[in-house]
Amino acid sequence: MKVYMIRHGQSEANIKRVYGGQSQIPLTAAGEEEAIRAGKRLEGITFDKVYTSDLIRAIRTQELCYPTEEAERLELIREMDVGELAGKPFDRCAEIYGEKFEADRVRANFAPYGGEDRAMVYRRAKEFMKLLEADPHDKVAVFSHNGFICAFCRAVMGVGPEDVTLFTNNCAVSTFVYANGIWKVETWNYNGEL
Repeated sequence: MKVYMIRHGQSEANIKRVYGGQSQIPLTAAGEEEAIRAGKRLEGITFDKVYTSDLIRAIRTQELCYPTEEAERLELIREMDVGELAGKPFDRCAEIYGEKFEADRVRANFAPYGGEDRAMVYRRAKEFMKLLEADPHDKVAVFSHNGFICAFCRAVMGVGPEDVTLFTNNCAVSTFVYANGIWKVETWNYNGEL
C-alpha cells in the first residue's frame, strides 16, 4: 500500500499568522491555487481510497485537488488541537500567557491551554496507521494538516513524538509505503512532479 499525504493549501490562519488548530478556517485564494496545482501533480494516479480531515481547509483542498472521488471525512486526522490559542496571533501569545508559553510552543505542548500535546496527536496517528493496516488499499490519498502528517511520519519512523522536528509546506505531498507489515517513508514534503 502506498499512502499519499497532502497538507491543505494556505489557510487564512497561515496568512494571518494565528493559531488555527481545529477551527474551521477557509483556504485563501492562494491556497485554492496551491490545491489545484497539487491536483496536477497527482494527475494519472488512481486512488482506491481517499480520506480527508473534517476541517474545511482540508476538505476544500481535496475538492480542488482530487474532485473525482468521494472522500471519507475523519476527525481522527485533524490538526493538533491548540485549545484556547485558536485564533490568537503567534507573536502575541507570549505576552498573553507569559514565559512558560515559549517552552510550550517549542515543544508543541498545547495541553495547558485546553488542547493537545505531541503525544496525543502521535496516538491518533498510530490509530490511523492501524485503520489503514486493517483495510489495506493499493493507493490511498489523505488530505490533512502539518501537525498530523508530522506525527504520522514520526510513527512510521518508529521514533517518539518528541524525537524529530518536522514540517510540511502547504500542499506538499509526503508518501509512505506499507508492505509485509513494515512502514517506510518514501518521500517527504515534496512539491515537484510525482
